[in-house]
Amino acid sequence: MKRGQKLRALAHLLKGWRSGSGASRLGRRRLGRPPGSGAYRDAQHFEGAVMAAIGALRDRGVHPSQERVGKILHLHKDSVARLAREHELDWREMTSRGSSTRD
Repeated sequence: MKRGQKLRALAHLLKGWRSGSGASRLGRRRLGRPPGSGAYRDAQHFEGAVMAAIGALRDRGVHPSQERVGKILHLHKDSVARLAREHELDWREMTSRGSSTRD
């Protein structure tokens, strides 16, 4: 294969990489979960993660907002709110419960 052909092949490969399909062509796995898959098994799993994040924030003396909890859980604040609604969890109740268990 000549140098020009190699460069074209490399450019084609990089174009595919940028579109998201190149990782599998190079034999590398993509990190993270597949788009649209659930992050938590059930309401208890999500609630436990949220309560742990709330506790960690309170230990640092920081107000546990949905945005801050989301950063700890690697979720956008809107995703935190959506998951709480989907699992029928009340954000205010979770944050007040967290404060009553701390000294």
